[in-house]
Amino acid sequence: MSDFSSDPVEHKIHDEMISRFSAASPVKKMLQRMYSEKLTLAELASLNGCKVSTYDKHMRSAKRMLGTRTVAGTLAAALKAGLIEDA
Repeated sequence: MSDFSSDPVEHKIHDEMISRFSAASPVKKMLQRMYSEKLTLAELASLNGCKVSTYDKHMRSAKRMLGTRTVAGTLAAALKAGLIEDA
């Protein structure tokens, strides 16, 4: 889903996912901080005093919503979709 096609059904699905993602502020904040500060999930968890499993769960959710498989792909898709900002 990271490549946007001209299929109207895919666009509708993509728009719905983006709308759900925007409401998921903990996930959005996590991705923004990871991207802007170049942090790993483990580093972010350590800085926030949380378990890595919490951030793993957020990342799985973001991957599912953005249709990506890797952390780098997820950050790139979030940036491309305008969900996070370039620092």
